[in-house]
Amino acid sequence: MPWSQCPLCGTLSQLLIRQDLESWYSTLFPTIPAGEIVPAKCFDCFPEIREGDSVELRNQNGERKAGASEGYVIKILSAPDGLLYKIQFENGVECLARFQFRKTRQYHPQNVTILKDGTLRISTSGIAQDGERWDGFEIVTKEHPHYQLWKTMASNAENNE
Repeated sequence: MPWSQCPLCGTLSQLLIRQDLESWYSTLFPTIPAGEIVPAKCFDCFPEIREGDSVELRNQNGERKAGASEGYVIKILSAPDGLLYKIQFENGVECLARFQFRKTRQYHPQNVTILKDGTLRISTSGIAQDGERWDGFEIVTKEHPHYQLWKTMASNAENNE
């Protein structure tokens, strides 16, 4: 299975491709040899961000910034070199680059699986701009700020089955 690297944040992801890899590469990445890593936005950088969207800070090198980590976009500043986002947090306004935050995720108990080692597998899916459906997952460890909430959701869902 091929790998992608997000051109915004650098995240490496393994891609689930349900067609012949040679044709997949030649169609989507004609200048990249089959088997090479491809540039593609990750699950956090892919969604379009608009003014008013609810967002949360992303982990930066395993560390969370102090203060409130959830807010909403109040202004998008556009220039030839790219975009910056003014975000209202509980403790003030910050101007951030796209890779520093993501849309607030909506998780449901049926999307969370508790693995044998205690980590959580969060299933994700969506529709790409070309109309194709994508599926993926994220592995969440105990250090993640929402770990306990998602583990409780998964445990409650299992107990209700």
